[in-house]
Formats: sequence, C-alpha cells, structure tokens
Amino acid sequence: MRNIDENAARQVARQIVKFAIDHGAKVVVFEYLRGYRPPKERMSRSGRKNHKRAYWLRGKIVTWVRDLAFREGILTVERNPAYTSQMCPHCHMPGERTGHHFTCQNPVHSYRADADFVGMMNLYRKWNGTFVYPRKKRADEPNPAQVTA
Repeated sequence: MRNIDENAARQVARQIVKFAIDHGAKVVVFEYLRGYRPPKERMSRSGRKNHKRAYWLRGKIVTWVRDLAFREGILTVERNPAYTSQMCPHCHMPGERTGHHFTCQNPVHSYRADADFVGMMNLYRKWNGTFVYPRKKRADEPNPAQVTA
C-alpha cells in the first residue's frame, strides 16, 4: 500500500510541476496545514487510518513537488490559510462560505464565487503581502452601517 501511495504522490507532483512549467510559474504556493489531528467525531478504526493516510499523502506530494520544482528553478512555499476563504478578495470585507460557495456580505457589490477560487486569490495576496486580515471591532467603535454623513 505504501508503494502505491508513494507512486501516486510522485505522479501528482510531476503533474503539478509540469503545469507550473507550462504556465511559466516562478512560485508554487501550498496551504500550510498543520500535522495530523484525529477528528473529534467518533470514527471507525479504518476511517481514522484513512484520514491519517490522506495527511501523510499530502505531505509526500508537497515534498516531491518541492524537490522537482527546485530542479526546475521554481520556488515552493507554504502559507497559513487562515481567513483565506472568509475574506472577499475585492473589498477585503468578511463574507459567508456555504459549502463550496462564497458570498461577500458587502451590499455594494455582492461578489459571489467558488470558495476554493477565493481561497486561492487570498493565498496569492498573502504571498504579495497585500492580504488584509479581519479587524476586531472595539466596543466603542460605531457600526459602519449606522454611521451617516
């Protein structure tokens, strides 16, 4: 089983690097996902093993991509995915994610898109340093919707 997984990781890594080369990418950005944590809900033993194996396989893919991309002169980095699928990439306001769909809560433009696409755009913004984290509102700060000019 481990040899099958290792072979699958190599094949996926080759495809990712080939895609990056074909499109002239200089950087491949991955989400930095923490180590394996067992799920909180009750799972069967085989379910826990499959969950753990999926985390292991993802780590192998990242390792192989890093190696193959380095040989091609492509930088591989991992970024923290916090808030990437919750913030609108256009107005930097929090939105709502329901399943695979993202809807911006800003009434001005009501942006809607695939949540994975929004996450990818925000990971790109984190790489560029232009990502805006949500701000915690102070108790004495007025609500922007209630402020009138």
